[in-house]
Amino acid sequence: MRFTLPTSRRRSAVSGFTLIEVLIIAPIVVLVIGGFVALIMAMVGDVLLTRDQNIMAYETQDALDRIEQDTRIGTQFLDTSRTLAAPQGSDDGTAAFSSSNSLVIGALATNENPAAPDRQLIYYADQPNACGSTQGQNRVFIDKLIYYIKNGSLWRRVVVPPYNLNSPSDALSLCSPPWQQNSCTPGYTLVPPCQTDDTEVMKNIDTMTVTYYDSPSGANVLTGSAILNASTIDVTITGKKTTVGKVAASSGTIRASKLNTVSADIPPPTSPVVSHTTTNSPDPTANFTWASSQYATSYNVSYKINSGSWVNTSVSAATASYAVSASRNDTVSFKIAAVNTSGVSPDSNDSTTFPAWYNFDLQNDWENYGGGYNTAQYTKTSAGVVFLKGLIRYGTATANTVIGTLPAGYRPSAALVYQVTTSPNATARIDVLVDGTVIIVTGSTNWISLDSIAFLPSTTSNTWTNLPMNGAGGWTNWGGIYTVVRTATDNIGRIHIQGLAKAGTQTVNTIITTLPNANQRPPKTLHFPAGGSVDSNWWVWYGGGEIVKRGAQTSSYLGLQAIYYPGTAGTWNTLAPGSTWVNVGGNYPDLQYTKASDGVVTLRGFIKSGTTTLNTVIATLPVGYRPSGRGVFAVTTNEAFGRVDIDATGAIIVQSVSNVGLALNLSFISD
Repeated sequence: MRFTLPTSRRRSAVSGFTLIEVLIIAPIVVLVIGGFVALIMAMVGDVLLTRDQNIMAYETQDALDRIEQDTRIGTQFLDTSRTLAAPQGSDDGTAAFSSSNSLVIGALATNENPAAPDRQLIYYADQPNACGSTQGQNRVFIDKLIYYIKNGSLWRRVVVPPYNLNSPSDALSLCSPPWQQNSCTPGYTLVPPCQTDDTEVMKNIDTMTVTYYDSPSGANVLTGSAILNASTIDVTITGKKTTVGKVAASSGTIRASKLNTVSADIPPPTSPVVSHTTTNSPDPTANFTWASSQYATSYNVSYKINSGSWVNTSVSAATASYAVSASRNDTVSFKIAAVNTSGVSPDSNDSTTFPAWYNFDLQNDWENYGGGYNTAQYTKTSAGVVFLKGLIRYGTATANTVIGTLPAGYRPSAALVYQVTTSPNATARIDVLVDGTVIIVTGSTNWISLDSIAFLPSTTSNTWTNLPMNGAGGWTNWGGIYTVVRTATDNIGRIHIQGLAKAGTQTVNTIITTLPNANQRPPKTLHFPAGGSVDSNWWVWYGGGEIVKRGAQTSSYLGLQAIYYPGTAGTWNTLAPGSTWVNVGGNYPDLQYTKASDGVVTLRGFIKSGTTTLNTVIATLPVGYRPSGRGVFAVTTNEAFGRVDIDATGAIIVQSVSNVGLALNLSFISD
């Protein structure tokens, strides 16, 4: 028999809870679930908080361990990093890190990771020993380690001082490169001097405090510059981070002592005291010297000549002098500053002006004539041309007697023979030898002039070209100790002829040699006196550049010494002759003058028909083109010897000339 429920009861069982029952039960269920979720969230939050606290505790200890490691291998604690090259400063610029907000440690640089068992220290080269077996006695290379806080993280920066591997060494040269590299804030790696990124030592840092002590167990706290003497530090780091609404914090402290005592920070150097001495051989030279500046590792040296630009260089700390060569009348300004890793000293300054002339020390009773005539002196122009000047008297006039000796740098490469003027307005011969001795070969003891002597010395950088001698005319080079006949162009553009020619055919206009380079030929024919056994002269023809024998005089040799301008070279000024003198014209130059950048005034011209009375003024040179004293010059007049003087007023004065023709082709220095 099947059992069934009544109809009314079946309907109640099928329908479940009533609405009233649901309304009563639902809040209870929500409260139960909410409590469960809250319990779960609380449990998860505690887990996260505990995790972050554990991580922060680990990171804090790891950061302290890193600092302790760097401290132990450090050499010195620094109160400041001093100004740094951008962007390594505390502002990613040049600002210094300070002990008030950072930890700055001097550390020994190494060739490998400092933790590597075979790492070696880095040494400066030649300070004092050469690199190699004894370099361990040299000054060690020291970098800086900087711990600082930025954007909630603790960072470690490495600052490596400038260095090089130059050979020969200078003040910054090392025996080998360091393993350490300059680091900067991430993002600057491609900007010098940054080679790598700073190391992020710890995130979520709140504070870092450093206390400095004078001993590992001491309690004497050091501050300010006294930090340099600290041996031990206490470092406390606190970290802080908010996790699920709660603050996770950690704190740790270490005490660490450095194991090294090498000074990593030295005071900025003091300014060196500079002085100078001067010499004139082989060139005018100022030798600037200074005493060693304490703590200097190098020196910045600068000089300028006159109003020119400064020339800058660096020299090692072992250097105590610097030489600057210049020219006559030049002023050399000099400054020097001492340098080390802590800074640069103020400049120390000095200057000197070279004289225009140097006194020519006379020998064998020769003395200066005086009376307004040039004193016996010598000089070398900025173009490298040596000039002598002076009227001297009363010395020994025996052949080959030494008048005086020129120093090195003012000597010819072989002997030169000059025609000069002597008493009583006659021709004389003076030679300048390779050892610098100036000797009288012929001349009077009453007086003799040095004003016609000028030459390019053996130290010249100009190129000489030997001239081909005219074999058909029988002329050759004398040889021996004397210069072969040759020519050169100086850096002004002037032509120099030197040499001693041995006589061949003596007929007038016999070609001795020819200038093969058309650019060395004068614009008009020039007349010059020649050094010879008697009065002699020679011409340079402008058309073909032939050098020819002139005059009726016979001599077994001719000393061919001349300075002149070729072609259109030089800026020439017309000099109007007076006292009835006029220009010959035609193939000969009108009377003109020019002045080169080295102060040399050159005259050229061939004049005639003037008054030959003693002391008649032929013409007057303007201010700026005059000698400082009265010069006595040998010239060619009517194919023979002549003398003219040029004094400090610029007057060109008749002494012994012919009005048939007077060649004024000569050079002197205007002061």
